[in-house]
Parts: sequence; C-alpha cells; structure tokens
Amino acid sequence: MCVLEVTRSVVNDDLVKKFAQLSAVEYGGESDGADPAHLRWKFISDPAGVAYSDFLTKSDDQGNSEVIGRIVYEPRVFRSAAGECRAVNPIDLLIHPHHRSPRAFLELMRGLREHEEVDLIYFSPNAVSAPLYDRVLKFSEVGSFVLTGMPLRVDRVLGNRIPRWLHPAARLLGAAARGALRLLTIGAKRGITLSDSIPEPAQIDQLANAVTTGTTWVGSRDYRFHQWRFHESPRYQYRVRYAKINDELVGYLASRVTDFEGQRACIIIDCLVSGSKEKRIARALLADTLRWAMTEQADLIAALSFGEGQLTRSLRQLPLLRIPHRFWPHPAPVLAEYVGAPTGAEAPKISLTLADLDVF
Repeated sequence: MCVLEVTRSVVNDDLVKKFAQLSAVEYGGESDGADPAHLRWKFISDPAGVAYSDFLTKSDDQGNSEVIGRIVYEPRVFRSAAGECRAVNPIDLLIHPHHRSPRAFLELMRGLREHEEVDLIYFSPNAVSAPLYDRVLKFSEVGSFVLTGMPLRVDRVLGNRIPRWLHPAARLLGAAARGALRLLTIGAKRGITLSDSIPEPAQIDQLANAVTTGTTWVGSRDYRFHQWRFHESPRYQYRVRYAKINDELVGYLASRVTDFEGQRACIIIDCLVSGSKEKRIARALLADTLRWAMTEQADLIAALSFGEGQLTRSLRQLPLLRIPHRFWPHPAPVLAEYVGAPTGAEAPKISLTLADLDVF
C-alpha cells in the first residue's frame, strides 16, 4: 500500500536537490530545471522572498519515501497608487510520469488558494494544465496576453504553412522586409543615448516608481529585482539596453535570443519607459533591439504583455505588430484572484510582461 502526503515548506537546498532530480526525469539532466544553481537562483535568491512549495511524497510499507510531485509558489511584490500587495505565482508544477493520476494532482493542488500574508495569486498555465485549472479547480480566466512581434525571416516563420516552392519568394520577401525595417529605424534614437552600462540603483528605482502611480497593480521593478532578474541568472544572459536623455534614465529594454518552436526568436522580456517622450523612447529601444535581432540572425522578434497602462504600451507600438490568435503557437491565458475573496468577486486589475512570469 502506498501513502501520498503533501507537505508545505520553504524551498531550501535539500528541496532544490530533490526538485532537480524530479526535473531530470521529465526534462533531462541538462535542462534548466535539473540545474541546482538555476533553482537556487530562482527559488532562494529572489529579492521578494524565498519561495515555498507544496510537494507530494509517496511512502511504501517499508517506510521508503520519495518526492513525486511539486508546485512552487514564487513571491512577487505588486505596487499601485493604492500601496503595496504581496502575490504568489504558482510555477514548476510537475508530477513524476510514473505517478500521474487525478488523485495525485488533486492532492498536490488542494492548497493552491491557501496562502498566509498573501493578497493575490496570478499565473498563466500552459495548454496542458489550463483545462485542469478551469474545470477542476474552478479558476476563471481574467484575459489573455497580447502577442506582438515582427517576422524577420518569413520563409522560416511560415515554414510548413506554405508550399516549398513558395519558399524562395518568402526569402526574398523577408530580405526586403528586413531592409525596410532598417530604413524605418534610422534616426529612431535621435537625442536618446542607449547604453549597456547599468545605471545607479536610485535611477532604476525612480524609473520603476513611475509605472506604479495608477490604479493597476504592477510588479515591482526596483533595483534589487532588476539585478536579480536580468543580471544574476547562472544560465541565461540577457541583453539590457538603457536609454538616457541628458544623463537621466528614461527607459530600458531586456531581451534575449533563444530557440523556440524550432525557430530562433528574439524575445522581449520587459520594456520600461517614462517621461514626456515615452513613445519615442520606447520606439528607440525597440528599433535598437530589432536591429540587434537581425544581426543575431533571429527569425522573429516577439513580446507578450497583459493589461493596460504604461507598462504595456511600449510593447504594443511600431515596429511591433499585434499578432492574431490563429498564428499563436500556444494560448496564453491569465488567471488571477485575490486570496480569500468570495466566489464571483472582482478580479485583480494587473499588468504583466514576461518579467513577471516563469519564462526565464
């Protein structure tokens, strides 16, 4: 007879090792989730606080036990004109392939809404788990991400969607489009200085405060979070470009190039701008990233954003275009609730970019 037991604990080095072993079974020993250094950075070094986890153990009659499932609650601080609230983002849901069952899932997820000193819970489930959150756990979708982007190599982006004999024409179209984009981005940074040099902490804090003055909850982007998220990852290297006008920090854009769905993609993780020339600053940062993506032989450039306001406006303007849902590789729903709120209560009004999610 086997016994399933769920334990809630702060993630420590012992759990990191067990979680890495569990990830190696599912994703392979070279995956991010099987790298203890990556997990320590993600779960223990987070400036918003150490993550905690519900993990599922299986015990047999001989007293042997093993971790067969986990979900981690990553802390996140949100701010608005109303003040500050603490949130958790449920990530890294995984059950050992030999032990997956409705019973194991329900045992592991029974504490999903139970969090002390937390105001809201938010996440974006993948296509496999989304129906379970909807039908079993009764989480309501509050909207979906907006996907914006630009194809840079049309033949590779379209791939099998067009006949092979049309690929030469698609390559010519892509080359023409890249040439046109280069021309359109000339002069975009006039009067704006772009640099890789990390500004002083006070400058980043001041910029981050500028997007938390409205009624929408926005994840904190202060200096500590900025350093941790973009400059301290043991596995990923981000390109962060800072924009200044007269030595004043007025924006930044973080991105990285990665393989996605068989294509080389330049993914924009976050773009934060402020000031009277907000739109022009964002355009300069986007144009700079677009030109870099072309030098890196990227097939496309893309960004995800959710909600309305200053945080998301930058990612919804030229040279990025809104991508219709039929061209999305996967759905991107957003689920959010105030912790302890009654059924049917008003959903939190939040804005998100990939910097707020587990897309590291």
